[in-house]
Amino acid sequence: MAGRGRPRALLTVTDEDREVLVLWSRRPSAPHSIAQRARIVLLAADGLSNNEVADKVGCNQATVVKWRKRFIESGLDGLPDDPRPSFLILRVGKSNALEFRTFIEYELRLFSKS
Repeated sequence: MAGRGRPRALLTVTDEDREVLVLWSRRPSAPHSIAQRARIVLLAADGLSNNEVADKVGCNQATVVKWRKRFIESGLDGLPDDPRPSFLILRVGKSNALEFRTFIEYELRLFSKS
């Protein structure tokens, strides 16, 4: 039944973003969370309802709403988790200086190299 509930915000994906999202959703080395979020955005961009996306991806409808909203607000940059300041990685950089990175920054660096 069309017209029930609050209308969904329009989610459009550029060709360049779609290419990245497809890569993220299919790459075996991608973190599961990133792959799932990419699939959510792709299905939502194809016009599926939040409930249909949730059924296809195997998640809660609230999860679909969250990642739709984050993508609309921030694009691809909105899909990784927000950094958790309590989880820091300490390492020696190329200049022999200590570098502090949150886990997500470290994970994204590794992910973007492959």
